[in-house]
Amino acid sequence: MARTAIKYLPVLNKNHLIFYLLWPFGALIYALRNYKRPFAKTIFWLFCVYFGFVFIYGDPYNELGTDSVRYAKNLIELHDNPFSWNELIASFYNVEEGVVDIYQPLVTWFVSLFTGDPSILFMLFAVVFGFFYAQNLWMIFNTINKKVGLIIIMFMFAYALINPIWNINGVRMWTAAQLFLFGNLRYFLLNDKKGLIWSASSILVHFSFLFPVAVLAAYIFLPKKDYVFFAFYIITAFFVEMKLSQVRDLLSFLPDFLQPKVSGYTSEVYAERIGEMAKQYTWHVIWQGYISTWLGYVWIIAVFIRRKYWAKYFPHFHQIFMFALLMGGFANIAAQMPSGGRFVTVTSSLFFALFVALLGQRRINLKLWWMEIITIPLLAFVIIFKIRMGFDFMGLSTFLSNPVLALFVEDTTPLIEFVKKIF
Repeated sequence: MARTAIKYLPVLNKNHLIFYLLWPFGALIYALRNYKRPFAKTIFWLFCVYFGFVFIYGDPYNELGTDSVRYAKNLIELHDNPFSWNELIASFYNVEEGVVDIYQPLVTWFVSLFTGDPSILFMLFAVVFGFFYAQNLWMIFNTINKKVGLIIIMFMFAYALINPIWNINGVRMWTAAQLFLFGNLRYFLLNDKKGLIWSASSILVHFSFLFPVAVLAAYIFLPKKDYVFFAFYIITAFFVEMKLSQVRDLLSFLPDFLQPKVSGYTSEVYAERIGEMAKQYTWHVIWQGYISTWLGYVWIIAVFIRRKYWAKYFPHFHQIFMFALLMGGFANIAAQMPSGGRFVTVTSSLFFALFVALLGQRRINLKLWWMEIITIPLLAFVIIFKIRMGFDFMGLSTFLSNPVLALFVEDTTPLIEFVKKIF
């Protein structure tokens, strides 16, 4: 694929811009229906920006709220009690301050200079997240060159919902994930070596991306044997749980400013808290996890077995697959500790990007029609679940309002509250 095949954000014409300003959600639906048209990606990004502005972040003074509550409270406090640029810089990578991520503190500090309104903060978070999100979707969507059937549509939605826009709730981890994926796709899909720089920059957004960046660096120098990576991935899927003390010992080589974070994420208290939260999961949360995991395994195995139909014809897809297997193996190991499972999400983005790309090629016939029939209802369940998760951060304004009305009409009631009243 030629590097010039992608424009970051094509310019909208007047009619599309007016449509968006009048009804962003309607413009989004129109863009998705016409995803091959140049304006579609820009409309999608603009909807993400609007979503961030009307994002329901919760009560900033509720200590039991979501991550977004903490970010909103942090902005308000910074606006009321500002500190200087020099003080901000001094806090980075400081053992006492414990600030090991640059992106979120820097954006929050910048916004606090002008306003204490969290809506502006989350809009800016959505500007960045949405940019990389849109690029990652369309880099894969643009590879599709045949008529889109139901199975491809389902995988397109599943891919898009692995790390959706409402994940600005946990802006550090999930923006870093979009940035890392963006670099990966640029490097493997477009043969753009600058993609490595983009991937490495994810460390500035969330320190834990030292781990996937290290795996990416290792992959570059390792012999490219897909059966070795596949064996590693499958073996680690049944990896025996490591003790948290062993994990801390393995990570003891990291710099001193990272050790407080390592200790926090690998502490027994944190593990117990995560375990207690898991016990409260309802049946649909549990089953969604099972379906996503095992459906992924089945398709990964099938794609590996059928690689003779596609690998030699599409070497860039094969590179994505091999790196996903290697990264997935290490993610399986990391998943044994609290919050380590988040890296499985990063790997899933790579695998599902590959599934969409392979299914969308005229030259490829994986001959998996029986799997496709089984997959469609299972993916439908996962997609519905993912959208339902977003209802915690959406209001009626997400679907019915527009950027002008949203300036005057505040919407603080999550859509899930209306759903609960109905059902």
